[in-house]
Amino acid sequence: SDLEAPEMLYLTLDKNAGDDIPRILFFAEPGTIEINTTLKNFVFDAKISGSSVQKKLEEFKGITSQFNDQNLELIKAKFDAQKSGDSALISKVNEDSDNLLRRKYLYAINFAMNNKDSEIAPYIALSEIYNANIKYLDTIYNALPKEIASSKYGKKLETYINKRKEEEN
Repeated sequence: SDLEAPEMLYLTLDKNAGDDIPRILFFAEPGTIEINTTLKNFVFDAKISGSSVQKKLEEFKGITSQFNDQNLELIKAKFDAQKSGDSALISKVNEDSDNLLRRKYLYAINFAMNNKDSEIAPYIALSEIYNANIKYLDTIYNALPKEIASSKYGKKLETYINKRKEEEN
């Protein structure tokens, strides 16, 4: 069937890999999407073109990978602090971790708000910050133009928000 609106899809390489089937995750949209890669590094070498939403996703992932790198450094620092029994350092690393998580969430919220005219906004709300305070998810959803709010991910975000509100009451 033809794709009517942007949607997250997987391209898999079935090389009898069992459970470890390599998958390229990409945002497809109507029109031609081109994916170039190698067999050796199927996922890591993938270059995707022809999708404006994919371009926005790559921009978002570029920044969030920096947050993930910083988080790994903090996990190592916490491990080292616990090993040495330095409670002041453990507290400092915990505080730094909380601040990093807050920055990551604020970045995702701002990115979604700045890209509210794209299906990337509700997708990020659902995939990256689904456990954020409901008021932030509501703010993102309410900022979406009608055509994005009525898209696949816009509808999923609305359903998710309503479900969370029911659970919290």
